[in-house]
Amino acid sequence: MQSRRKILIVTLSVIIGLMFIAAGILVFRGFAAFYRAESELGVKKAELEKLYQRRPFPSSQNLKTENENLDVLNQEMAGLLTAMGRGQIESVDQSPPKFMAQFWETRKDLAARAKDMEVKLANEGDFDFGFGRHMQGNLPAPQDVPRLTQQLKIVQSLCGVLYDSRVSELKGIGREEFEVDAVTGAGAKPVTSGTRLRGAVSVASLNVMSPNAGLIPEGRLFGNWHFTLSFTARESALLGVLNGFARSPLFVVVTRVDLAADDKAFQQSGETTPAGKKPVKDTPAKAVEVGKEVPVAVPRDQRVVCGHDAPLTVKMELDVYQFVKAQPAGAKPKAEEAK
Repeated sequence: MQSRRKILIVTLSVIIGLMFIAAGILVFRGFAAFYRAESELGVKKAELEKLYQRRPFPSSQNLKTENENLDVLNQEMAGLLTAMGRGQIESVDQSPPKFMAQFWETRKDLAARAKDMEVKLANEGDFDFGFGRHMQGNLPAPQDVPRLTQQLKIVQSLCGVLYDSRVSELKGIGREEFEVDAVTGAGAKPVTSGTRLRGAVSVASLNVMSPNAGLIPEGRLFGNWHFTLSFTARESALLGVLNGFARSPLFVVVTRVDLAADDKAFQQSGETTPAGKKPVKDTPAKAVEVGKEVPVAVPRDQRVVCGHDAPLTVKMELDVYQFVKAQPAGAKPKAEEAK
């Protein structure tokens, strides 16, 4: 009996010992894993602190790459501005008397060319091409002359397109007035277009006041001139005008076109004929065989006529864009040069 009790006690002691050994092994492995994770965390934390303490910028290699990219962009922008402004008219610095002489010469040339191209000018003797305020002979302010000369040349180019398209009548040209009176220094008063110096009936001006006309705002790549053209033309001539502006060396954008036509041009003529003549009846050209359908004759005034080119009264608004001059590659902006 005692031997069995001893065996049981020994067995339980062995089992309890093994359990303590297993528990110790598990505790040891847990502490080992904890110390290993803690050491790895310390290493990662040290690496993170090292990364935060680094100062990688500016990197000489990155700066070199970005400067090369900037040079490419500047070259592309310069090429674009050069292409878009290739045909633009630049301002001309000259004296007011020289401008007045140029204005009268240009006006005379435009009037003579209109006559050669069979283009009628409204109020022909005193048609001012939008420069009615200068028809009085007053000299413009010296600071306005460069832009005035530029504007005059643009008007001359626009008139060339109208003449080449053979419009029927040029009724008026509206421009942006920005001039300052050279004598009083006050704002210039708009003058009616086509004003006669002898006190005849005048035509309402199409001009508008715009002190910044044609100027390129600071920090912008372009500015624009606004013009209004009033003329009479047939449909084919109007299409020629639009195509002419599209082909023009100037960067012209048509912003608005208002059309008006004589309603009588589209009414049916009816059965009226000249006095003393009988109306002509539409009859078949050949006899029709028996059994075939006889075509019904349509009156002439109800037939569809292709290319009915009726005269149109046109009011067209357009912008002529002015682009900045591209700077040479590698050139520094004026702001940086000033510093």
